[in-house]
Amino acid sequence: MAFSRLFTKLFAILLISSTICSIYIAADVVKGKWFNRIVLIIFENTNASVAFADPYFQGITKRQDGVYLSQFYAVAHPSEPNYVAQIAGSTYGIFDDNNYDINATTLVDLLEKKNITWKGYMENYPEKCFLNATVGASRLYARKHNPFFTFTTITKDSKRCAKVVNGSRLDDDIANNQDNWALGSLNRNDSKATPFTKYLVELK
Repeated sequence: MAFSRLFTKLFAILLISSTICSIYIAADVVKGKWFNRIVLIIFENTNASVAFADPYFQGITKRQDGVYLSQFYAVAHPSEPNYVAQIAGSTYGIFDDNNYDINATTLVDLLEKKNITWKGYMENYPEKCFLNATVGASRLYARKHNPFFTFTTITKDSKRCAKVVNGSRLDDDIANNQDNWALGSLNRNDSKATPFTKYLVELK
């Protein structure tokens, strides 16, 4: 059942405090009250018991600043409505993994209204506002895991569309004044290391 899973997707929320990051803050990055940057990384499906068997995720919850949100559940099953709800506050009636083109306000609108920068990192995404459901024979990238492209307020805006990039850019962006808010989504192969897991290990 979806609600026995850890938010359907095993995830890590990396809240980087303004104190830790103050020396890296660029002039155009809006400083927050508690955090200058938030990076939300969505991992692949697994039950909570499987996640806790992983040494790294065990370590997160044992850290002084680590938190396990035991009552934080998915809103639906399968994947796509959960991704959509993360940036839109609603599933918009989506309860499958099909492609949708919805004209609606999202978190992107709210962030930009306050001049807060944002970016999306999608593993194996070919960039250039690629809107197909998947790509290549491996089919590792899946649009259903890219909530930004459910909304025409992003896909029909070339500047916004360019803010969704291949996940391999994450390391460089973190090192070079990464945006205030970011969402990263892994591909559909959870059996190997990724730019996201590499970054998480480096934070230990």
